Amino acid sequence: FEYWLEGHEDGSVFVDSINQGDGTYTAEVVFDREGVYQIYAHTTARAMHNMPLKSIVIGEGSNN
Repeated sequence: FEYWLEGHEDGSVFVDSINQGDGTYTAEVVFDREGVYQIYAHTTARAMHNMPLKSIVIGEGSNN
């Protein structure tokens, strides 16, 4: 996974995930700042790389 505070993609962080064995992967992150975060799930299968992007809100969602 790769995540960053919205508007600060240059400060992205990569986190290794754990294969749960049922088709899902998890990673644990402690966010030190409220805001809207963008998360890429970097996925590679059979030589294809896919990067679905999701947004999550931590706290009130303010990026200030």
